[in-house]
Amino acid sequence: INAITKQATTDYDFIKASVGLGSDRYVRATVDANIVASEDLAVRANVLYGYTEIPDRGPTDRERKGLALSATYAPDDAFDLTLDYYGFRGKDNPDVGGYLDGDLKPVKVPVFAQKQDFQKSDVDTFTSRIRYRFSDNVRITNLTRYGMSDNGYVLTGTRGATTDASDPNGE
Repeated sequence: INAITKQATTDYDFIKASVGLGSDRYVRATVDANIVASEDLAVRANVLYGYTEIPDRGPTDRERKGLALSATYAPDDAFDLTLDYYGFRGKDNPDVGGYLDGDLKPVKVPVFAQKQDFQKSDVDTFTSRIRYRFSDNVRITNLTRYGMSDNGYVLTGTRGATTDASDPNGE
């Protein structure tokens, strides 16, 4: 998410929503709403939900949840304060997938994904921006950000040969 383009604005109200539905349980829904509370204050929310199964790659799937909140307070031309929050939750059952050969033709790779495989991502980021303009030539800006992210995964890899786990040397 580009936090600059998703900032609240006191210029106008709007609400935009979209929904996509498709095969393989594809669902994607978004809402982008900017509400002007007063001539000095505005809030904006961007919300995302997406889910899909990966075609012909079961049991793989992807789920995404996202939220971007922003509030702007600008009581006069000299001062403004913007507070932002960005949150993301991703939960996948990943797959190694396919690749292209030397002639750029797709190579069908067997599905190695297991139900126990996962990739889970959690992100929370808070940002504050304070700006004060003393004159046309002098201003001060402070941007402070605090964020936490967690990414965990287990992915079954591919390999050319298999061995019995009790006899790793294959003897």
